Order: sequence, then C-alpha cells, then structure tokens
Amino acid sequence: MHKLVILFLSFTLFIFANDNKTLIFSLGQESPIQKISFDVLKIAYKKIGYDIESKYYPFERALITSNTGEVDGELSRIKGINSKYKNLIPITIPINFIEGYAFSWNKNLSIKNWDSLKQYNNLCVIGIKFVEKNLRQRGILCDEVAGITQTLKMLEKKRYDVVVLPKINGISGLRKTSIVDVQLVGNRLIKINLYHYLHKKNKHLIKKLQAVLLEMERSGRISKIREACIKKYKLK
Repeated sequence: MHKLVILFLSFTLFIFANDNKTLIFSLGQESPIQKISFDVLKIAYKKIGYDIESKYYPFERALITSNTGEVDGELSRIKGINSKYKNLIPITIPINFIEGYAFSWNKNLSIKNWDSLKQYNNLCVIGIKFVEKNLRQRGILCDEVAGITQTLKMLEKKRYDVVVLPKINGISGLRKTSIVDVQLVGNRLIKINLYHYLHKKNKHLIKKLQAVLLEMERSGRISKIREACIKKYKLK
C-alpha cells in the first residue's frame, strides 16, 4: 500500500510538472526563417512555464489573425507593425533577423540598392512588410501575389523581372519547387531584426518573457540557436 501511495504521488507530481499551458502564435506560410524564431521562443517560454505551437497563414492573414486575438500573438515580425495592428504588443529583444535580396530569372540584373528596382517589373508577396515598406517609400510599383511559391513560378515564366524576399525563404522556395532558372541576384538590400509580438490579452507575460529573452541575448544563446537551426534545417 505504501508503495502504491508513493507511485501515485510521483505520477501526480509528474503530471503537474508537465502541465504547461500552451500558447499558439501565427506566422506566414512558406517562411522557414521562422523556424529560428520558433526555437528561440520555445526555450524562452519553457522557462516561464509555457509550451508554444505555431499556426501557418498567408502572410497578411497571419497578422490579421493575431491582431484579432484568435491566436496568442505573432511569432516574429519586423519592428513597428503594431502601429497598424494595434492589439499586438512587441517584445523589444530581437530574436531573429532577415536579409532581403532580389531574385530574378535574369542573372545579369544590376541590383545595387532598392532604387535599382525602379527600372524593372516587380512582384511582391502580400504581407512581407519590409518589402512593402521600402518599395512604398521609394514610389516603386509592384504587383502582389499571396505566396512565395507563386512568385517564383511567375518569375520562372518570365512574367516579371524581380521579387525581393528574405534570403533563406527565397532559397528554400527554389529548392522546394526545383526551379533552377531563378536565382538570387545583386547586393543585399537590407538586414533587419525580427521581434515577437503578443496579443494584448497576454500582456501579463511581457515582463517575464522580456527578462528571459534579454538574458538569452546577453549570453549569446539566441545566436547559438540560430546557428544550430541553420544546420538542423539546412537553411543555407
């Protein structure tokens, strides 16, 4: 009987010790760069007693969904999206970064900076905010489509000249589709940090999460997770 009591108590403690609440975060489809953000946040949330899951949507739809509170927040996005999506609260420690490059079927294009795109027929993915912002600021026109695979296939058919994408997402998309006639061209256009956003219903988590991520940043843990993810998921 004594042994049964001990076993029961041990089992009960195990259940409670592993009874973490689960938070769900939205992110854009066809975005393997977000695997880095997920792995960083998985560790950070575990430290404050939460598990996390991700839910994929088209890029713009992901933001709308997180802003309405249908999910618990946005996995990671560039700084400042809360100016439009006002229910999202940023965690101010960067957890990831993206590098924006042009992709084209024409390997001879001279892409030195954003202004170089003015002379070309450009395509954009709806909801990739750093591209939308930089093209809009310079008055550069682009036609919009919903996803990365679609843009790459349209480039392959030479219906457009250029699309700007996060480097890792673009290269991964080319591998996935087995497209060989589209490639990265020109200089890096931008390097920009990504931040985690919580819906305001979860604002009670901000202080604890901020502290954990700050410690992870200062210790170099975030950088190490990025390096490990790039190797693990073959993101180069």
